[in-house]
Amino acid sequence: MKKINIFLAAAVIFTACSGNGKQKLDDDIVAKVNDKTLSYNDLKAFADNYSGVNDSAKIVAEYVKNWAENEFLYSKAEDNFRANSEIEKLVEDYRKSLILNNFKKKIIADNPQIPTNEQIVDYYSQHLSEFKLAEPVVKGAFLQISRNTPQKEQAQLKQDMRQLSQESIEKIEKYSMKKVVNYEFFTDKWQNYSKIAEQLPLPAQNKDAFVSSAKFYELSDTLSIYYFAITEYKTTSADTPLDFVKDLITSILTEQNNLKYIENYSQKLYENAVKKGKIVIND
Repeated sequence: MKKINIFLAAAVIFTACSGNGKQKLDDDIVAKVNDKTLSYNDLKAFADNYSGVNDSAKIVAEYVKNWAENEFLYSKAEDNFRANSEIEKLVEDYRKSLILNNFKKKIIADNPQIPTNEQIVDYYSQHLSEFKLAEPVVKGAFLQISRNTPQKEQAQLKQDMRQLSQESIEKIEKYSMKKVVNYEFFTDKWQNYSKIAEQLPLPAQNKDAFVSSAKFYELSDTLSIYYFAITEYKTTSADTPLDFVKDLITSILTEQNNLKYIENYSQKLYENAVKKGKIVIND
């Protein structure tokens, strides 16, 4: 947007609104309310978003008008509540809270309290009953190919998917460089049944029975053939695997460790201040 459009927009507003009392503004100022100013540089970031848009000058003019109205309204409100002790206390309380929270965040950022593997395992053992599987989880792989894939290629891919050896995985990856296929290997990571079902036409019912009935499935729809290999599974009646909830436990323990660290930090700070006479409390 050209600079002239911005100033024209502002000029229209203040010509209409200020009447005979209009002040002459400096060249780099778009609008002024009491001692508050809106400069061209302040407005530029907003105006650039609407460069070339129809009615861009009108949009910018409305922005300037809203800024002026809000600034003037705030100044009137401030005058009205300037001597209001309740408002001042709320502002001061909020300021203290904001500073304290940011200070605590900085302390934690400088001293991250990452839980140890032993803490994670202990927490898992003590809270195992709280980690219930809402659906089966599996490890394995799937491959989606076109129904038009030649029979010989289908047979080879099916064999590779059944084996899931390092060699067969490399074969599938090499094949994917030449043909359009969709695949995912998760032999080392648990996946929710529902996440896999987003990619494959898996049954919506009897999920536990499905994952426990076979280690390999061949599925199809009107366009594709799907090979689904299961190397490990846990039904909803089984204990939730540790590595499936490890990230969640890490997050919980990190939060707990952070709170303890802040408590200890604050206590030591307090005790130090008392010793130095910076804090004095009458008995």
